[in-house]
Amino acid sequence: MRPAPDAASAPLVVDAPAEAELRRLTRGVGVSASSQPSAPALAALVAQHAPRLVLVVDLRKESHGFLNGSAVSWYAQYNWGAVGLTSAEAEQLEALRLRLLAGAAEVDVGTKESVRAGGAPDRWTVQAVQSEREVVEALGGQYLRLPTDDHCGPGPEVVARWRAALRGLPSDVHVHVHCRGGRGRTASFLALREGFLTGASFEEAAARVQALTGYDLTALPDPAEAKYAAAVARLATLRGLLPAAGVTSL
Repeated sequence: MRPAPDAASAPLVVDAPAEAELRRLTRGVGVSASSQPSAPALAALVAQHAPRLVLVVDLRKESHGFLNGSAVSWYAQYNWGAVGLTSAEAEQLEALRLRLLAGAAEVDVGTKESVRAGGAPDRWTVQAVQSEREVVEALGGQYLRLPTDDHCGPGPEVVARWRAALRGLPSDVHVHVHCRGGRGRTASFLALREGFLTGASFEEAAARVQALTGYDLTALPDPAEAKYAAAVARLATLRGLLPAAGVTSL
């Protein structure tokens, strides 16, 4: 798998306007999930669960942050703007992009739909730029980044960190998981959570997650699509990580 052809010149797009509420919000016992929240939506989430601590689990490897409270990211085809980079390199790239963004007076911002259609972006005045960690920690929440390429399975180091986080999590902490769209990566990590905590097999965990989120981890894209091979590999990774039914692996 190679980076998207447009990764080196990725345009800035808005993922969630500042005024947007949480989209694709799903809730289970002690856990919730959504697409990328805006900064105000994160504030509402933390306030909703107070005085419980909220752990925000950010699965996005691609560069993203907040501009004037809106969630923004640097768009690339299939969202593969950080493919081929290590987790550390991806976060370094994001930090540099946010630093440059913060130093600008104005910036062009589109949407993924307008980029795909070749439309003109809007011009935004830069007022405030923050990373997701900065937003979450300023709200009194806890932030965990588990960088995973879109449409792909998690790497071994990320899986180990997720398992360790779940093992050491106090019972009174609320966990909120998100990627960009709140679908593939989010469903994958919720399924791993089910397997690690309850001993559920992949089939059992995937069924529970589908009932919660509506996303079927066993469904594959058209074989003609570039992301098909990544989805097949993700499915194999998840099946290999989850234990046989009735055997708790945490």
